[in-house]
Amino acid sequence: FYATMNIQQQPKLRQRGRYSTSSYHTNLSGSFIRCVVKHNRTVLVLMVTMFIMLITSLFLYVLTIDETSSSSSLSLPIKKDEVVGDSTFSHEGSGFSLLDSDHRLRDVPAIQKEEVVGESISVHDKSRLRLLNNDHHLRAVPAHNVKGCSRATNDPFERYKNGTFTAASVGVADQIENDNIARERRDIVRAAMKHAWSNYEKYSYGYDELQPMSGKGSNNWAGLAATMIDSLDTLWLMDMKDEFKRAREWIEINLDFAKVQKDVSVFETNIRVVGGLLAAYDASGESIFLEKAKDLATRLLNAFQSPSKLPYGFVNLNKKQASNPSWIPQKGSILADLGSIIVEFRQLSKRSGDTKFKEAVDNVHEILYNLMPADGLYPVFVQVSSKNPYFIQNMKSFGAFGDSFYEYMLKTWLLSRKEDQMYRIMYDRAIDGLHQNLLKTNNHGIMFVTSNTRTTEMEHLTCFLPGLLALGAYTHVDGLKSEQSKRDLATAKALAYTCYQMYVQMPSGLAADISVVSNRFSQSDCDFKPRIGHEYYTLRPELMESLFILHHLTRDETYRYWGWEVFNSIEKHCKAQYGYGRYANVKDDSLEPEDKMESFFLAETLKYAYLLQDPDHTIDLIDKHVFNTEAHLFKVI
Repeated sequence: FYATMNIQQQPKLRQRGRYSTSSYHTNLSGSFIRCVVKHNRTVLVLMVTMFIMLITSLFLYVLTIDETSSSSSLSLPIKKDEVVGDSTFSHEGSGFSLLDSDHRLRDVPAIQKEEVVGESISVHDKSRLRLLNNDHHLRAVPAHNVKGCSRATNDPFERYKNGTFTAASVGVADQIENDNIARERRDIVRAAMKHAWSNYEKYSYGYDELQPMSGKGSNNWAGLAATMIDSLDTLWLMDMKDEFKRAREWIEINLDFAKVQKDVSVFETNIRVVGGLLAAYDASGESIFLEKAKDLATRLLNAFQSPSKLPYGFVNLNKKQASNPSWIPQKGSILADLGSIIVEFRQLSKRSGDTKFKEAVDNVHEILYNLMPADGLYPVFVQVSSKNPYFIQNMKSFGAFGDSFYEYMLKTWLLSRKEDQMYRIMYDRAIDGLHQNLLKTNNHGIMFVTSNTRTTEMEHLTCFLPGLLALGAYTHVDGLKSEQSKRDLATAKALAYTCYQMYVQMPSGLAADISVVSNRFSQSDCDFKPRIGHEYYTLRPELMESLFILHHLTRDETYRYWGWEVFNSIEKHCKAQYGYGRYANVKDDSLEPEDKMESFFLAETLKYAYLLQDPDHTIDLIDKHVFNTEAHLFKVI
């Protein structure tokens, strides 16, 4: 501009034809140079300003391209609030579906394909639960509605498979974000409890169970109000205090064990009812719960009148008669029944001051300690009708008939303030035996636990082991520095991954009661298939229990995510008009729930699902609290 004006100030020369095109541009360039020299400060300011504007424009352009590309690659297959059938989906909020007008939680929207680059999981929603992968970069976990065998070959959590992966710590800001998301999820679990409990209170109050499809009540546990008592500390922990108060009033007025005429299972009555009453007493301090617990436990003591002083499996609460069922070989007792009374009875003696309960169960464990096999693993059937008890057959299992016997070894030691070393010795030897004899791996690296008679199967019941092993590792006298603790924690993590895969590799996202673990020979193979006749899911809590304990101890956010995924599968397939029902076949994702809701669903499954997402609870599993095998919370005193 300046140069042009300088030349235009010489019109006479241009008119005389003395400037050719080339000479014009030559003079223009010269004029430009002279102008720069003459006006150098002004020109430099203009040039710097233009350069800054250019760089800024380029930077904004790059950001726009990146955001557009990300938005394109992260598109969801269902538009916001699109209605598919009768389900409304939402992609907003914190990564879970919203409650629609009938207050039923709808399905989590599917991500068509999760992009996995190395060990990095692509960000599908910045508000989802944030995790750390092994390159220590924060990633947001996508919602996985991909179920079935494809999860065996394309699973973003595969690094957890052998139990050696340890997630790095999450920063303060990200932990705050995680906890806020978890609180929202916690409240949805609480809404599930409200749905089931409100219908129980309305249609079957005082019955053992609510039938979730028909809304009727049933007394499968001899009329002990099993669901009510099993749910008491769940109500307390979820701050459903009005419901808790009404239940307490019903128990004080109506619960009378003298009216129970049928034989009852000593094991189930103890863990559900005695345990539920003691936990309610620990939580509230209401003496009525302790009185009822003592009354019931006194009646259960009649089961200990065998020649060996080991308890029978069934007892009549009023006739002082006890027996074992005929289907057990030689009409013996079950190992888990013998060894899963000690936690509740010892707690009752501490709270009531009456030592007869502790004395009865201590005697049982002293006898069993003296019968301990070399590998620490006990056969699951015991003849108690002889003065000198003995084992029947040689079946050994951490699943049915054996599970809580081993669980209570560790928990009895913890409740003794880690003083009664006999129980820790029994536990440690049993866990050594587990690693030596019952721990297997398929050709895909899936670790699983079998019995010694069915060596390719893993029961859902056995999924309590990840939590137990982790708890044992963290409470070891030498802490996590000991080789035993390192081994046990790695096994805990690997088994938690296995149990999680038992869910997500099924089309329904639910796990079978017993799974056959297969070797995989092609990309289309699953690691698991349900055992014939055991394809059902009964609302079992064991995986949710282990996920809660692992998250509580390790603070790894992955376990929260797994629990949330499992909860959504339960919500999708098991929710019924009046509650939640058992699911008949986990291989079929199109079935209606059945008309059966066990009391342990409210006592355990929902409680652990809630606590897993609750960042505000004050439970301390190392020093202050212990859960019984029915998820009833006891204080260490």
